[in-house]
Amino acid sequence: MIPYLKGFHLTNEMWRGNRDSEGWKLPSRVVAAQDKRDGLVGTVDDGEAELAYLMRKKTSMMARAPASGTTPIAPRLLADLCVLQALTASPVPPLRVVRPTRVVQVLYGFADASGKGLGSTVQGYPSRALSESPTNPRFRVGVWGKDDESESSNFRELANLVLTVEDKAAAGHLDLAEFVLFTDNSTAESAFYKGSSTSPKLHEFVLRLGQLELHHGLSLHAIHVSGTRMIAQGTDGCSRGGLLEGVMAGEDMLSFVDLGKTAFERSPALLKWVRSWCLDASIEPLSPEDWFQRGHGITGGHRDKRNVWIPTHEPPGRTHLWAPPPAAADAALEELLKARHKRFDTTRIVVIPRLMTPCWRRLFHKVADCCFTVAPGTSFWPTDMYEPLWVAVVLPYHKHSPWQLGRAPLMADLGRKLHRMCSDSEAGAGHFLRKLCKLPAWHGLCYECLGQDRFPLAMLHDDSDTEWVKQGRRATRLNTACDGVHSVMTFQCELCWVRNLAGRDMVLSADEQLRQCIRRANLDAFAGQAKSTIASHVRGVRRSVQISLTLNKPTSVELTPRGPMMVGDPVGMSLTIEVLMYSVNSEGRVKEYIQFDTMHKLRCTLSRCWDSSPPGVAEGAAFSKGTGKVRLTSRPSQSQWFADFLLGAQDRMGYDTKKQLPLSILAIVKILELIKSDMEERDLEEARTTLSHLNDGRNGEIPKKFKKNQLLTETEVIKLPSVCVCLIGKFKGETGERYHSIVLTNESTSGLQTRWWVEELMKLCAEEGRTSGFAFADVDNIPPDPTEYNALFRQYLIRLQKHHPDLLSIKEDVTHYGISRSLCKSAVTCAGKAGLSDSEIGSVNRWQSVEQAIVLSTTCKHIILTREPWHP
Repeated sequence: MIPYLKGFHLTNEMWRGNRDSEGWKLPSRVVAAQDKRDGLVGTVDDGEAELAYLMRKKTSMMARAPASGTTPIAPRLLADLCVLQALTASPVPPLRVVRPTRVVQVLYGFADASGKGLGSTVQGYPSRALSESPTNPRFRVGVWGKDDESESSNFRELANLVLTVEDKAAAGHLDLAEFVLFTDNSTAESAFYKGSSTSPKLHEFVLRLGQLELHHGLSLHAIHVSGTRMIAQGTDGCSRGGLLEGVMAGEDMLSFVDLGKTAFERSPALLKWVRSWCLDASIEPLSPEDWFQRGHGITGGHRDKRNVWIPTHEPPGRTHLWAPPPAAADAALEELLKARHKRFDTTRIVVIPRLMTPCWRRLFHKVADCCFTVAPGTSFWPTDMYEPLWVAVVLPYHKHSPWQLGRAPLMADLGRKLHRMCSDSEAGAGHFLRKLCKLPAWHGLCYECLGQDRFPLAMLHDDSDTEWVKQGRRATRLNTACDGVHSVMTFQCELCWVRNLAGRDMVLSADEQLRQCIRRANLDAFAGQAKSTIASHVRGVRRSVQISLTLNKPTSVELTPRGPMMVGDPVGMSLTIEVLMYSVNSEGRVKEYIQFDTMHKLRCTLSRCWDSSPPGVAEGAAFSKGTGKVRLTSRPSQSQWFADFLLGAQDRMGYDTKKQLPLSILAIVKILELIKSDMEERDLEEARTTLSHLNDGRNGEIPKKFKKNQLLTETEVIKLPSVCVCLIGKFKGETGERYHSIVLTNESTSGLQTRWWVEELMKLCAEEGRTSGFAFADVDNIPPDPTEYNALFRQYLIRLQKHHPDLLSIKEDVTHYGISRSLCKSAVTCAGKAGLSDSEIGSVNRWQSVEQAIVLSTTCKHIILTREPWHP
């Protein structure tokens, strides 16, 4: 009924002026001509004339109604009243089909009007099965009379459309039918969906279409299509008398109707183009079912104990691709508007062909931050798509004003540029769109790690072996950036780094690992500085800028633009990527990933490679001598950014070693007693095994030049208060192999019988006929790896737990003990409790620095460590 209220509106507006006798607003050219006749234009310059016109327009809008309270009646008011009276005359209100519950048939038609002719083609399909028994296409051809030739093209197009519908209605084909009628005139489509027109003649046509819908129970859709589609379908030629094109030549009418197909169904190459710039190489368009669930960020859910459905949500920062068919675009965009308020951190891309735009255009522009059209003729949207493609990018909401980037003037200008660039340079348009999709990444929490499950992140636990309460906050700090960090730290995006390192643009499908490593490297560099420190620097930058603006002076030299950066890799990003890939692809010994120190060794290796290269050789001169040499270098791994990366990576990966625990002296005594009791039952090889590493887990060797006749007699040896153990090897900090002699007491106060065990070792060597070489060796005189004794050592620990749980609890994990470290740590612990100084402990425990040892000479081949016998 809206079109029939136009008479009331015209009557209410008659008193304002600038209207013709029918009440319609005069065209602007008529008003300008009237002003010129009245002498209001041309007497002053253009600026003053425009100002005078705006003042008159504002005055007319603010003018008061006539004092009499009456206004002239628009001539069409009587006709509208008659129509409304006829529509409301029935005792029951008339029904108008809004959404039909039953449709007898669906008709598809095209109507076109040329300069002097008109034509239309219509074909009907049964509503139950569109592919079964469609009616033959029927066409109308005619020419305009002399009265209509002078009318505008809008008049002829809409008149032809109305005549086509009335013709089918007169034939009885439109009762309880749905009629989809296509036209290549956008004014006809707009007037039909608006329900009125500023042109009285066009308004009359809209009125006639409304009456047809009401009287026949008809659902009519007037849809604007491009002229090229009209030509391919054949109706354009029909209006000119050509009857051998398109559907009239035998082609299927539905092949020219694309209302139910998405843009990706019509052009598969379009998906590859979208993936090239949306930064998600695996993105897929949402299905109609996904509009109501996954499009809202819901990935599933479960029912709680009260049978209430609890949804699970996807991680933040995802990208969704909405590509509804034109016939359902309004429903999809309604859901998108709801989803945007639910998940304001998600980026959305909307792709819809330009069909049925009056149904969804308002929603499209409401939701879009940046929108543009792609004209047919590109590689991903060819000419046989006919209508342009509408693309919108919906960016996440911001946490501060202006909240939406779509309100920024820059976005409107960007949309116009993209429209031109899609036709001129597809690569350039993709570059702009890629940057547009990366805009949210410049805001702290949105710039997150792209492979959180791939790069190792140490999990911290408290004393009860439960996850640290602040682990989630720590993970967020390490996997996301912070606002303003690019202003105080070196930062380049993934695309720029690929161009610097490889000299080409990034290919998302092929460079996904490279992209993840660059993102991880940037985040580790950010984590190398405390976020509170970064925030403090950012506040200082803003303060400096504000002071410069207040004083109306340029900013400081230090606040130069953050780009463009120099081409190349001055900070060591290439090395960083290799180090990260090494940490991902290598398996650790203690954990499933390698330790930070192991990962860091690759940097040391490549640093040595740099020193041997021509640039490194040229930088070989140092400012000082000794171990603390200082020299200038351009080695990328020495940059401040790389140092920040190492700090952040160490914080992320943590430091965890599988340390061997010490044993008490009483536990060691009990283990030796168990070994002694087993010696009588074991063969010679096993006896040698049990005697290994008595001296704090170290290999010993009898000096090669040591003669058996040089040994003291047994009577003399028994009288000695101590025993000397000779070792051969190289300790930390020493250069070359050398002998070491350590003097130990015969028996300690705790019960360790050192002399007895040494004598047993000598007996075993004598039985084997060996007076030189390694004391612990196989038949080939090759010393075994000390770790080979761990299995046997742990068997005795298990027996100790079983028979003496007071010395070693049954709850202890014996894998935490070993030959190489546990005995050494036990000796150091006992020495500390006995009150020995660090220098004295260092003399025996050669794992500490050489400087702490009491040696005779740093160049002698035989070092004798002499001191009073130790009684632990």
